[in-house]
Amino acid sequence: MNPWPERVLVLAPHTDDGEVGCGGTIARMVDAGSDVWYMALSAAEESLPEGFPKDQLRVEVAEATGVLGIPTEHLMVGQHRVTSRNSGRTSSNSSGG
Repeated sequence: MNPWPERVLVLAPHTDDGEVGCGGTIARMVDAGSDVWYMALSAAEESLPEGFPKDQLRVEVAEATGVLGIPTEHLMVGQHRVTSRNSGRTSSNSSGG
């Protein structure tokens, strides 16, 4: 009997967050027969040092999730931009609301 849910969606803000944060659990669920899907909202291409291929983190997440047993067709990587600290977001310490 599979103690894990039949279907699982791993949501990660960036590539590597899901596998680093819960890779062992993901592998256990896959091994137990759960249908595991993985979605990273951003590949964070802007964070790569100069000289690295822009798809480097997409390639790495595909390799890592494959090692965990997630089929390629169950991997989704969004194109959301990474927000920098100086992006003009309102501070959580601001008053007025």
